[in-house]
Amino acid sequence: MLRYRKHFGFSVATLILVLSALLSVAASARAADKWNSPFKGILYLDRVKTNPNWHIHAVIAVLKTPGLRVAVTPPAMGGG
Repeated sequence: MLRYRKHFGFSVATLILVLSALLSVAASARAADKWNSPFKGILYLDRVKTNPNWHIHAVIAVLKTPGLRVAVTPPAMGGG
């Protein structure tokens, strides 16, 4: 366990505490979550929160999906 603390600067107990806090906050917002799967291996989350007033968009790529490929382009080609 000390090896992880050396590389990441935190202990496993701290990680568990932070994750449990995040999950408890996320549990209160589940009613407003809208999940969609626009493509095979891609999950899209649309979440609306009122306090604070946020509209969250998140995309999850399931990298184990057969046939799913990831491509990276330079900013000049991708518009970013």
